[in-house]
Amino acid sequence: MDPEAHSHPQQYEPLRARARMRPLPRWGTAALALVLGPLAFLVRGSRQELWDGGDHLLIIEDNGYAERYRRVRYQEVEVLQHWPTSDYLQAAVLLALGAVGYLALAGWLYQTTDGDSLAIGPAAIFGVSLVLALASHLVRGPTTRVRLRTRVQVIELPVLGRRRLADRVLPRLRARISSAQEDLAGAATAPPQAPTGTT
Repeated sequence: MDPEAHSHPQQYEPLRARARMRPLPRWGTAALALVLGPLAFLVRGSRQELWDGGDHLLIIEDNGYAERYRRVRYQEVEVLQHWPTSDYLQAAVLLALGAVGYLALAGWLYQTTDGDSLAIGPAAIFGVSLVLALASHLVRGPTTRVRLRTRVQVIELPVLGRRRLADRVLPRLRARISSAQEDLAGAATAPPQAPTGTT
């Protein structure tokens, strides 16, 4: 999704931050997977993207039916908060317990029924899907929460919900914010120029 195709010819640069916003926290999705198996990972929220517009941050949210564009001027940002969350550990524990439980169930059914139970296949599929989900979760790394605050609004940035991505994008955002606010402070304290003209 290219913002230049939907707005004025402002030059935007992607921040390589693009992800789905989950309708549930990660531990909630993991808990749901214990019941629904791989179907739980089909429950997905809207997509969020971040673009650098030079003097502002462009946030694009797409729910599959409509796109929402929000522009936040770097000069107006008061706080950019960033802290780790417990979602990573909670989701990992739930996925691991679910994987072990379903695979153990499949093995027990196989042994006690001589492989004749129709429940062996679904239990094995659920177990393997949870193993794959756990591996993906661990590889993507610890979770974080990022919040941007201006005088009039607070914006969550779930697209930066993984520490690896946040560590890459946040220094650039902070540099942009610092530069824009230094320019604003410099303009406010600069002495007025004497008017020029003829008498």
